[in-house]
Amino acid sequence: MVVGQIADDETTATLKRTLAPEWALQSGVQLTWPHAGTDWAYMLPEVTACYLRLAYEIATRETLLIVAPDTEAVKRLIDEQLPKRATAHIIYKTCNTNDTWARDHAFLTLATTEGPEL
Repeated sequence: MVVGQIADDETTATLKRTLAPEWALQSGVQLTWPHAGTDWAYMLPEVTACYLRLAYEIATRETLLIVAPDTEAVKRLIDEQLPKRATAHIIYKTCNTNDTWARDHAFLTLATTEGPEL
């Protein structure tokens, strides 16, 4: 194969799909909520306070998806701590997690010539 030459249709399709950059338009942000079963257990109060601040900053600007094993408990905490203008833009999804890295259980978005691909 000559450098710069495309070998086949599969290679061509692959080249048309790239990871969306962080500045690309998006429909929302996902946070996986920390809990005692994550690496944050030893400092859970401090991390929870940080996540509350993250949730506020995100949800006052766009849709926020919060993933957690116990979404009812997270929703109660957020409803107590954040103003209504933030809580109105939060969606909750119950999912067993053992880490807060969304890359371990969420999708990545590829930018394609046909639009976003999850």
